[in-house]
Amino acid sequence: MSRATAAEPTSNGQTGCTPAKLCEIVRHMNVLEMYEMLRPRRCNFEEHQTPARRLREEFNAPTTAAFVEEAEAVYRTRGLLRREID
Repeated sequence: MSRATAAEPTSNGQTGCTPAKLCEIVRHMNVLEMYEMLRPRRCNFEEHQTPARRLREEFNAPTTAAFVEEAEAVYRTRGLLRREID
């Protein structure tokens, strides 16, 4: 399956997260690694941006990337990002 196939429009004409697209993302991205990165205090702010960027740029999954970015904002507000030791 190509990435073009994975990004087929949904019934409403917008590119959505179809089952085929989800399979493509899972196949190319270590989902457990991403999950681990999204847990509190596992990554600093810069590292936390990587999953969202990959989802948006490599997999054309902007909705999923937005969820990850929303988590980043909440983590930042609540002090849940890993802090660098000076």
